[in-house]
Amino acid sequence: MARFFVLGLDGVPPELLFEKWSSELPNIRGLMERGAYAGLDSTIPPASIIAWSSFASGRDASELGIYSYTRRNPETGRTELVNSTDVRADLIWDILSKKGMRSIVLFVPLTFPAKKINGIMVTDFLTPGIDSNCCYPAELKEYIKTLGNMELFFDVAGFTEYKGLEPGLLLQNAYKMTEMHVSLIKHLLQTEKYDFFMAVLLGTDRVQHMLWKYFDKQHRHYEDSKLSGELLDFYRFIDRKVGEILALLDSDTTVIMASDHGMKGTEGKINLNDWLVDNGYLVLKDSSRREVEENRKKGRQTKLVFEGIDFSMTRAYSIGAYHARIFINSRARSPEGILDERQRLELIGELKSRLSRLRSDTGRALDTKFFLAKDIYKSASSRECPDMIVYFDNLVWSSNPDLGNSSLYSWKTAVGADCAGHAPKGFFIISGRGIKPAGRIGDVDIHSITPTILSMMGINVPGLEGKRIKIVEAD
Repeated sequence: MARFFVLGLDGVPPELLFEKWSSELPNIRGLMERGAYAGLDSTIPPASIIAWSSFASGRDASELGIYSYTRRNPETGRTELVNSTDVRADLIWDILSKKGMRSIVLFVPLTFPAKKINGIMVTDFLTPGIDSNCCYPAELKEYIKTLGNMELFFDVAGFTEYKGLEPGLLLQNAYKMTEMHVSLIKHLLQTEKYDFFMAVLLGTDRVQHMLWKYFDKQHRHYEDSKLSGELLDFYRFIDRKVGEILALLDSDTTVIMASDHGMKGTEGKINLNDWLVDNGYLVLKDSSRREVEENRKKGRQTKLVFEGIDFSMTRAYSIGAYHARIFINSRARSPEGILDERQRLELIGELKSRLSRLRSDTGRALDTKFFLAKDIYKSASSRECPDMIVYFDNLVWSSNPDLGNSSLYSWKTAVGADCAGHAPKGFFIISGRGIKPAGRIGDVDIHSITPTILSMMGINVPGLEGKRIKIVEAD
C-alpha cells in the first residue's frame, strides 16, 4: 500500500514552474521528470480555503458548506470568520483516521481550530496565535516555540495585514516563516511515522500577491527596481527547501506537489458594492451609511458587514475580493428576504447584463465571466451559497467589496494594495513509488486529488467514485 507525502505551494501557477523558471528549480524539475505533471483546474472561485478543502476531500464548496472567509451567524446576524468546525464533509485525514491510518497535517488552510485525528495536526494562517487551539496533540506547541518568532509562525502578518507591509519586510517575513515551516516538516519526517503527510507552504502566495508587478514586464503597473529578481530568488529558495524535504523521503513514498490555484497580475479593483449602492440594489442602515461617509471624508474605505445591511430594502450584495460572490436577497434564502423566485431569477439576469457592460477605467471592454450556483455546485440551496460568481475581466480586474470609494475603480482595498490575484489554474506533480515517468498529462481537476490518493491506498469512498486521475502506474 502506498504511503503519501503531499507538499502544497500556495498560489503557484504552472507557467512559472513548468516553463519560465523550470531550469532554475532542479529539485522540482527532477520530480516532474521522474513522474507525471499537469495543470490543475481549481475550484470556482479559486479561493484558498475552498480550494485546499476541495483538494483534501474531493467535494465542492456546497458539499463542504464553505463559500467564503466570512459567514453570517444565523442567530446573531453578525459577520464572523469561518473555521474548521464549519466544514461539513470528511477530509482525507478524517477518512484515514477511521481506517486506523496515521496522518500528519501541517498548515493546510481551514484547519483551525485543530481537530483530533489519528496523528498530528498544526493549523493554518487563520490561527490567532500559538496559544490557541492550533496543535493536536497540544504538547507539540513546546517544540514549535523553539523554532523562532511565533508572531510570524502562521503568517507573515495578521490575516490580510500582509497587504499593508512594505515589500522588503514582507519578503523578510516570508523567508522566516517558511524556514520555520520547513523545520517542523523535517523534524516530523525524522521522528514520526505516517501513512499520509500533507503540508502547505504559504509564502509563495504572499510574496506573489505583493511582488508580481516587479518581475512581470507586461504588468500594467510594472516597476523596474531592485525587487525585480526577488520573486525568482524566493522560488529558488523554495526549490532548495523541497530538496531538503525530498532527501528525507524513502523509496516507498509517493510524492505529490501541487498548488490550490495560480496567480496573475491585476490592473485594479472594481468597487462592486459601491456600484450596487449607487444603483439601488444594496441599501445600508443609517448607522452604516454614516460610517461610510465619515470614512470617505478621511480617505478610508469601509468593510461591508452583514449587520450594516438593511435587508428590508436590499435586493443584492457582494462578498469577496478578487472574485465577486453576489447574493440575491430572496425569501428562499432568508426570513428577511424580499424577492420571490421569479424576481430572483430576473435580478440575476439583470445584473449579469449590466455588469457585462462594465469597462475598464481606460474604456477597454472586459472579458467578464459569470457562474451561476446551479451550474457549478452539487447543492446550491443553502443560505450561505452565493447566487452568482463574477470574474471581472477573467480576474485581471479584481472585485472590491469595500465601500466608500470615489469611483467605480480603485487600486487598493480597506486592508491595502496588491498587484496580483488568484488565477483558475494551479499545478500538479506526482512522482515516486508506483508512478512511471509520463511527462505532461494535460490538466487535472482539483476534486480528483483525494479520490486518486484514496484509490491508490485501496480505499473506496461513496460519492467519490469516478473522479480518479488516470496516471501511468508502475507494475
